Amino acid sequence: MNKKYAVITGASRGIGRGIAILLAEYGYNLILTARKKDKLEETLNLCTQKNKDIEVFTKTADLANINDIDAFVNFAKQKAPRLDILVNNAGFSRYAPASKAALHDWEEMMAVNLRAPFYLTGKLFNYMLEKNGDSGGKIINIVSKAGVVPFEWSNIYNQTKFGFLGYTKSLALEAKKKGIQVSAICPGSVATDFQKNNPLGTDWMLQVSDVVNVVEMILKSPNRVQFEEIVFAPVRKKS
Repeated sequence: MNKKYAVITGASRGIGRGIAILLAEYGYNLILTARKKDKLEETLNLCTQKNKDIEVFTKTADLANINDIDAFVNFAKQKAPRLDILVNNAGFSRYAPASKAALHDWEEMMAVNLRAPFYLTGKLFNYMLEKNGDSGGKIINIVSKAGVVPFEWSNIYNQTKFGFLGYTKSLALEAKKKGIQVSAICPGSVATDFQKNNPLGTDWMLQVSDVVNVVEMILKSPNRVQFEEIVFAPVRKKS
């Protein structure tokens, strides 16, 4: 059986870690990145506990830094003779009213939330085309409902995520002609460290497992199916 390989960004915790464990269960060898080495190692251990027959490779990277992205791409190519799945999950937000939004926050969020997946995907999409032949592949972008719906105090974050969704949809038009499925997953609020300071708490939010279940649906879909945009949100309302 041919080995399967997946790359995941933002894999040190939360949604990225959940997706890594799912793909480990399905037998994918993993190439993971995030900024914190200790948290990446935790994810590695959880994945190998789930499936002892896979290999997991980790490399820290700050995706705001183009040189770090280049180094990670080269690392991924060295470890993976082909690439079956790319998951762009890394991202962050800082909240402020539009009247107080800072340029340095705009630059940093744009770098991580939009420039990084654009640049990294461009490199690894070409690698998919080069190595996978007619077997295709999947690119799964964790966008956020903020790429579809504007929110107060999220002026910059909305810009990055609207752009990320637009990029994903445009890429999908090109990729499907090559047999590669491209999907945008747009969850509402998810109870992760991302939301730990939310004044409304996290009890009402989606769980990481809800997002992982959507990824599993995409994972199990045949190559003829493309989930272009999946938007979902908590049923329970904020109190």
